[in-house]
Amino acid sequence: MDNFDPERSAREMRKMNRRIYRENIKKNQMYDELGLYLENSNDICDCLSMNCPGCHFPCTKCGSEKCGQECRCCRRYIFESIEIEGTKTVVQFPEEITPSFT
Repeated sequence: MDNFDPERSAREMRKMNRRIYRENIKKNQMYDELGLYLENSNDICDCLSMNCPGCHFPCTKCGSEKCGQECRCCRRYIFESIEIEGTKTVVQFPEEITPSFT
């Protein structure tokens, strides 16, 4: 305990990193720079399936197969539902995630 510096402890460093990370998030941003959903860091495909490994062509910006029409990195919107043309099928945003639309 002689060489313990409370300002350089692991706990304080985590706290500082969390603050720095939160400052980099833009207003109304739904996805981070890696394409993960900010609400709970889920890597959900744009087809709204939780178990999808990626069903789209690789993204030209990030290379992910989970990006649909536009890259998910730092995107400011999510798809609430998808209506499949020619059928009456509507895929809703997964209830396990429950986004907070504010």
